[in-house]
Amino acid sequence: MDIPWTYEAIPVLDTLFAEASGERTRRYPELVTAIAEARRANPAFLDALEDRGWAGIPSFFEAERIGALAREVDDCFRTGRFLRATRFVDADYAVNVRPMGSAADVVNGEDAAKRKVNYLQISEPLYNLSKIVSLAFDERILALMGAYLGCPPLLTYVKLQRSYVNALEPTNTQLHHVDLAGKKLPKIFLYLNDVGEGGGAFTFVDRSHRVHFSGWLDKPRWTDAEMARHYGPDALKPLFGKVGDLLAADTVGFHCGSKPKVAERTVLILSYGAHQEYGNADVVAIRHSDLDGLSPTQRAAAELLTVRD
Repeated sequence: MDIPWTYEAIPVLDTLFAEASGERTRRYPELVTAIAEARRANPAFLDALEDRGWAGIPSFFEAERIGALAREVDDCFRTGRFLRATRFVDADYAVNVRPMGSAADVVNGEDAAKRKVNYLQISEPLYNLSKIVSLAFDERILALMGAYLGCPPLLTYVKLQRSYVNALEPTNTQLHHVDLAGKKLPKIFLYLNDVGEGGGAFTFVDRSHRVHFSGWLDKPRWTDAEMARHYGPDALKPLFGKVGDLLAADTVGFHCGSKPKVAERTVLILSYGAHQEYGNADVVAIRHSDLDGLSPTQRAAAELLTVRD
């Protein structure tokens, strides 16, 4: 079921979240203990996520573990394996949607496309790159996301994207937006390269998941200047990080992936929720063999996935 991108959708989504989170808690009472333990063990992280809408844990994963995935991803972008063309969407979102690159641009790798597009993505990353499975279903992450959601979480979406330095204007998710897909939509961001100033950091508008301005849903894309005018310039928080760091944000608040100025950025984004994301028709696929390797706790988070050989 799709819910219109309107102010009227908000109370509907609130009700759906309450119903879904209650149902998942009733279905998986054995997972509630791990969620409570995560709350006790990570109060600073969860309090920041609740209050400010973003948080981080340095060196959550060993750098070499993320580095192994990064090397495989580098090969995909170099050769064109699993690459897909994306869309061009600017601030005039409703009237200016057109192809952003083509299959011909990416079939032989990123070199032919990186001056024409702001970013490229890996198609079906959870299915095509099995190293992602153990990251997406890391039981520490599931417990943290469950503690934030208040129920055993579901993995709802996976994206792997590389953003480029070029002369193009920021487009699509490089402009500020909200993900109106539920009452809460926490996402995990794992950089596959160190990201500092000018490196295309994910940027969150402080506390915008709780504080809204008049007209905040009047359009789906907003510029830095518009966000600064509504929230103040200090509210725009670029989340810098190193390989192995865990960054999180509740993307019902305003956010964007900043356009890189000095270095490319490659990021794995993992979305979690209490129910299917509304308005997102993309299928998240997993291999049978990868699903079979999950623990009962992990399988509870995999219920929305499409299983294929």
